[in-house]
Amino acid sequence: MRNRKKSEQKHKNQQSNNTCNMVKSKKHSVLILGDSHAKRSADLIMNELSKEFGVIGIVKPGARSSDILNTNIDKRMTKNDIVVVWAGTNDIGKDRAKEGINNVINFIERTSHTNILIMEAPHRHDLADWSCVNREVIRFNRLLAKRMKSYQHAAICSMDLGRQHFTKHGLHMNKEGKVKMCQQIAKLVKLKVGERVNRTTPSESRIHVEAIPLNYEGNTVQKKTTKTQLNETEEETAEIQATATEDETAEIQGTATEDEVTEIQVTEVEGETAENQAKEDKATPVDPSLNRVVSSSGDQQQEIRMSTRKRKLPVKLSKDFL
Repeated sequence: MRNRKKSEQKHKNQQSNNTCNMVKSKKHSVLILGDSHAKRSADLIMNELSKEFGVIGIVKPGARSSDILNTNIDKRMTKNDIVVVWAGTNDIGKDRAKEGINNVINFIERTSHTNILIMEAPHRHDLADWSCVNREVIRFNRLLAKRMKSYQHAAICSMDLGRQHFTKHGLHMNKEGKVKMCQQIAKLVKLKVGERVNRTTPSESRIHVEAIPLNYEGNTVQKKTTKTQLNETEEETAEIQATATEDETAEIQGTATEDEVTEIQVTEVEGETAENQAKEDKATPVDPSLNRVVSSSGDQQQEIRMSTRKRKLPVKLSKDFL
């Protein structure tokens, strides 16, 4: 019995050492730990990543989170590496969801020297949507996301898959679903590791730029640039002034012509009215005597007298009028 335990422990140590050595042979390492859902995921993820990434998977079908997360993680894994954890389905099926969440959180706290990506528990399409297991899946994912908010080196990957991405029995993913899921994991791995790479490159680029000698013809280049800038500014100001003067002259000419036209029209109208009045005066001569107007119509002349007496109102009014 003791020999058997020793051989199992030795096999585990050899397996962990082999995985760490294989992973660290690349610039970025991706280690996948999971149950039966993680089958063949290492090859699919490797196809989506560049040659700088080394991917290896340790799959334990039917295992719970406690067995999956007992794998030894090499301390040489840094923030440029990432561990993908695919566990929790078997814990939920055996009514031990809280225990599975605690195992995942303990693993995150224990491996703070590298990045961690936790996969959500998938929906069980082999059971009804209203079953207690699927309700527990929703609670498991919700509570896991809430407890992972305080850990900056860990992230959660949601499984946006439909019924068409699972096999007929509904528990495991089919080929299409596995490819889609691995593509999503590869994108998150690039983002997580790419952030670390982008943060380190700017400082190195600054050092290289500052080390380059730039004393040769530096003054001449500056003089040329200043001359060209002055010429450009002078040309722009000259164009602006020319356009402004053209607009002003056009406005002045327009207003002057409008004023002249209005004055000419007014004088013409006044001349016409004066001529018409003179003609009317000649046609109708006025007698200087009071209350008498002479109208010349042919040879005959008639006198028209105008009365200036005021008409008296009757004193008595009839009843009909009232």
